[in-house]
Amino acid sequence: PKPKLQEEPQPFIPYLDRDKFHPTLKERSDRYAKRMGFLPNCNKLYAHRPEIAAPLWDLNSAIMRDSSSTLPQSLKRRIATRLAKLNNSTYCVSHHCGMLQREDSGDKLQDEGWQLSDEAVRALVTGDETAAKDAFERACFDFAEAMTVDPTGIPDEVYERVKRLLTPPQIVELACVVGFWKFYNTVHSGLKVPLEKH
Repeated sequence: PKPKLQEEPQPFIPYLDRDKFHPTLKERSDRYAKRMGFLPNCNKLYAHRPEIAAPLWDLNSAIMRDSSSTLPQSLKRRIATRLAKLNNSTYCVSHHCGMLQREDSGDKLQDEGWQLSDEAVRALVTGDETAAKDAFERACFDFAEAMTVDPTGIPDEVYERVKRLLTPPQIVELACVVGFWKFYNTVHSGLKVPLEKH
């Protein structure tokens, strides 16, 4: 028999019903649900403040999956997974891992799935060196981790590698990935967003 799922905990504050979302959030939340395969609980909390939710969701898209991206989307998703672990965001770690292990739909701008193995995901969460595929990725991971831990204490050696291997637009994009997920992880943990039972 299938294992019985535990009842999902109630949120710290009540969710806003999807049918009560402000019109500016309807299309954005539909895109979110299509990309992830479900509407995340955090979105049902952000919806209480549509003036914040709309630009925040747009910023998420601009940083993580815009067609103008200078860094590979899969790399940014893998870095975000590592950062969520460093930021102690169980909610976001779970989402990232789920997306990394989903099947590839062929349309990364609309529906993420990366088909990563358990071992590859475990390497990301534990900070194993094998999470980076090459020197370029290693520089990105090292910069992102150092900036997450202490943005004023990034070693010169890391700066030198990043400057040598990445373009200025890539460096700005990488820093924005780090800053965005520090914000998102912090808000989700502070609001005690319950993990979806599925």
